[in-house]
Amino acid sequence: MAVLLVRGFGQGMVTVPLTSAAYVGLSGPQIADVSIIGRTAQQLGGSFGTAVLAVILQANLGNQGASASVANALDTSFWWAVAFTAAAVVLALILPGRPEPATPAAGAADADLTEAQAELEAAGLDDDARAIGDAQHQQAEDRTVSPASPR
Repeated sequence: MAVLLVRGFGQGMVTVPLTSAAYVGLSGPQIADVSIIGRTAQQLGGSFGTAVLAVILQANLGNQGASASVANALDTSFWWAVAFTAAAVVLALILPGRPEPATPAAGAADADLTEAQAELEAAGLDDDARAIGDAQHQQAEDRTVSPASPR
């Protein structure tokens, strides 16, 4: 009974963060695709897992004969479910972690832009300096806002 409690608690604690982590760094259209794929995988995985455990239960009931205890067959099937969960935990632990976002230091990027603008203004290229500075500043903001988005 304690194993069921721990298994249920663990599944509840992992499901929501894992599902929300799947959406990190995705744009609107990509979120819709991931949502459909995730839901389909859950449905197929749940159906397949239930079918496998039903086959294991039936095999154990058939091996024990008519006078055998149904509880023993259920117990064996339950431990198979625990073994499948342990295998899933091992596989989850070898998944790669989330990469650190590459964000430039805020002060360094602004200092570089200001320095470049000052050089262009000194050369008499005020309008060009503003245009280049604005473009560089926009590029820096784009990298800071969505570092994980595909280009």
